[in-house]
Amino acid sequence: IAVAAQRSLDAEEIMEAIRPTLGPLIIQKLCGVREPLRVMTLEGQLEGLLGQAMRADHGRRHVIEPDLGRRIVDALQHAAQPLIAEAKPFALVVQPGIRVAIRKLVRTCLPDTPVLSFFEVPEEKAVEVVAIIGGQQQQPALAA
Repeated sequence: IAVAAQRSLDAEEIMEAIRPTLGPLIIQKLCGVREPLRVMTLEGQLEGLLGQAMRADHGRRHVIEPDLGRRIVDALQHAAQPLIAEAKPFALVVQPGIRVAIRKLVRTCLPDTPVLSFFEVPEEKAVEVVAIIGGQQQQPALAA
């Protein structure tokens, strides 16, 4: 925290700076050491679009266009239903630059769903992609 605080006094920026260090602890609480981390992620083009919007958001409001936000939320809720019904923990993993905006979007409908950046997931952690969320529709992950 002290190192991050030297770079910025903004609480949100400090939190984002230390999250990669805390990632393994968050994940261990979510799925344990031996179990794979079940993740949903966003389709690449959608992440790119959201990343561009966040870079252009000089006011740092982290706002996603309402119709697009509703489609993302609907797809997330649809993909999450079976996991929630079976009490299987999962996380939404996204690019670091859009994590805050996605967390703000998701917290109203899936408040217990962790939204992590790719940097927070340790390289050695096994990951099971359970859904890829697109701007238009949710796509089930392909079985390996």
